[in-house]
Amino acid sequence: MTAKDVALNQEAHLAGKIANPRLWTAETPNLYQLKVRLKSGDAVVHTVHQKFGFRTIEVRPGQGLFVNGNRVFLKGFARHSFWPDSGRTLSEQIFRDDINLIKEMNGNAVRSSHYPPDRHFLDACDELGLYVFDELTGWHANYDTEIGKILVKEMVEHDVNHPSILFWDNGNEGGFNFDLDGEFAKYDPQKRTVLHPWAAYPPGIADTKHYPTYEVLQQKLAQDPVLLPTEMLHGNFDGGAGAGLQDYWDAILKSKAGAGGIIWSFVDEDVKRTDKGGILDSQGNMAPDGIVGPYREREASFYTVKHLWSPIIVTPPEGGLRSYTVSNRYGFLNAENCTYEWQTIAFR
Repeated sequence: MTAKDVALNQEAHLAGKIANPRLWTAETPNLYQLKVRLKSGDAVVHTVHQKFGFRTIEVRPGQGLFVNGNRVFLKGFARHSFWPDSGRTLSEQIFRDDINLIKEMNGNAVRSSHYPPDRHFLDACDELGLYVFDELTGWHANYDTEIGKILVKEMVEHDVNHPSILFWDNGNEGGFNFDLDGEFAKYDPQKRTVLHPWAAYPPGIADTKHYPTYEVLQQKLAQDPVLLPTEMLHGNFDGGAGAGLQDYWDAILKSKAGAGGIIWSFVDEDVKRTDKGGILDSQGNMAPDGIVGPYREREASFYTVKHLWSPIIVTPPEGGLRSYTVSNRYGFLNAENCTYEWQTIAFR
């Protein structure tokens, strides 16, 4: 594909078609590569090289969340970019290690609370397979419209080609400016759904209620808006992330429109205090208490979440039966792609 005689400061449009592309999902992260070269005469003056993927996203009230036509359940974690020794400054290797750790817990999604993630993190999500909520900064306050429009444009244009991004988040917990909701689609050809984490938005379409009680969860799962708590089961003191998850998860899987949930939060955010002999300081319980430790140590909830979110479930026999039932909870992979090791133990 070539565009010729493009005037200075003018746009050029290149178009092509790929027949029967291999589709991207978190389970099958198939990627293609695009290379665009800008030439002045015969000299190449600029080159852009980017990976991308093909996939569709549908939020269907009364039915759930669908990727490439298959219903999916998001098993996710709210994550800040944080490392005890360097604060918000992380390496590409830490990004990849975090994604692999989430996948080791059988998670398939991450919410970039409460700001857009680094490009290298999104590149790794595309490659390794993780669904992403890309979030405009905000917590209990929002940007004014003039500044917000600039930031939405910068964020969407910067991240728009990443297939891992399923949703745009317009702020968080009251930090949304409704005047910005229409801005995202101006720069996103896919017109991905814009969420207000914590709120029932878009009205009648999605509900991202934070920390619903089990009773409220059941009530909302019986309604048509797709329920997707963008924070649930607060992991403070390592007591909430695994405790109660089975009840919540069983109810979501059986529901007509549940789409999963995002656990708060992924990592303990302790600062290494070089002024205090290298202690790890969380200022009591002021810093987030996650499922894994500050250096990604596996804590108790790690193993609970990993077990309950397993995509392959083996149900033991009942009564005099000697056969086990194997259930496949993958959205796209056939259980034939898995290998199994088992043993029977007789307790006397």
